[in-house]
Amino acid sequence: MTEKDPTKALPEASRDGQLEETDLQEQNRLLREENERLKKEREEYRKTLPVKERLYDHINVSLKTMDMIIAVLFILLGIVFVMGILTRGG
Repeated sequence: MTEKDPTKALPEASRDGQLEETDLQEQNRLLREENERLKKEREEYRKTLPVKERLYDHINVSLKTMDMIIAVLFILLGIVFVMGILTRGG
């Protein structure tokens, strides 16, 4: 990718160290454009992630903790199946 760095296009400060209002508006416009571009890139990247990784984005726990929770739930599900099979004959 040969995209320009938007921060390099930002206006320089005037002699007294203040940016002119038009310079501030231009800086704001450039930063908004960069923000929109980054949001689009992030969405495109997230679409390529597996379902498991996308699920973890919505839950505010660490990956290791979530994996442990899922493992415990599968173990409990297995126990329920075994108990169902054992009590079915009785």
